[in-house]
Amino acid sequence: MSWLFGKKEAVAPPPPPVPPPETLGQQIKRNQRSIDKACRELERERLKMEAQENKLKMQIKRTAKEGQVEAARILARDLVRTRAHITRMYQMRTQMQSVSMQLTSMR
Repeated sequence: MSWLFGKKEAVAPPPPPVPPPETLGQQIKRNQRSIDKACRELERERLKMEAQENKLKMQIKRTAKEGQVEAARILARDLVRTRAHITRMYQMRTQMQSVSMQLTSMR
């Protein structure tokens, strides 16, 4: 039948409608969500670090008991680094919460 009526031309679908720009309230809400998500991730990381700190303490005690002083020193240095990371995690979370509070007051 195409010889009789000709080939059917493919019609392109219309372009999707352009979404309206976000309002200030929507932007604040979106940014608040991402900040809260980052705070939760920081909290999870901090808890993992604290668990690692406890494991390191036990390992230091075990190696010191076995008389491996040099290994205990290396582990102690790692423990100090871990504690510094935990402190930084607290600071980052506090700063994120501060920004979140500022966004809340903008609403």
